[in-house]
Amino acid sequence: MISRLWKSFGQRVAEHFTPQHLPERQAHQPSGMPWSTDEEVIRAIQRCPVHFTATDVFENGLLSLIFENANYANVGDATGLRGSSTAGVFYVSLHEANPNETGDQTTSEGNYTTYARVSVARSTAGWSVASGVADNDAAITFPACTAGSDTETHFGIGSDASGAGNLFIWGSLTASLAVSAGITPSFAIGALDVSID
Repeated sequence: MISRLWKSFGQRVAEHFTPQHLPERQAHQPSGMPWSTDEEVIRAIQRCPVHFTATDVFENGLLSLIFENANYANVGDATGLRGSSTAGVFYVSLHEANPNETGDQTTSEGNYTTYARVSVARSTAGWSVASGVADNDAAITFPACTAGSDTETHFGIGSDASGAGNLFIWGSLTASLAVSAGITPSFAIGALDVSID
């Protein structure tokens, strides 16, 4: 019976709940037996918050798969998660505000004259992965500004060279960058760090 689960771990789950979580029953349950039906146990388990932290091995494996197109072996079986048959590239972008999780590559994207996204190969030539961090192996240099001005606050990594492509990853710059004529935005080698935790 599912209702017996409380004996093994239900008491720990119960610590996260007060009568308002199960108002129709828990307020009237005897001490030590907060749920009496399968439905109530399932409902409490579903509401129990779940948090996880990835290990370094898992972080490195996923980052290598995503950024270096390297197979991540022994996930499911020895074959594991396979890289793409054609690795392709990512396109790095600059943004004047936070594009957020619902944004695409054009959301708040930089637009100074001559601005364009920069491609970086999904390979060990483009990225290095170590200690749960992927960073760029070569400088990522945007076209020099010839006119107009921007203040860049965020970066993005996405799928397309132009247009509203998929924005896979975004993050804040360590400091905002004012761009005007004569300024060439650039990430130095190893300056663009992406981590999973």
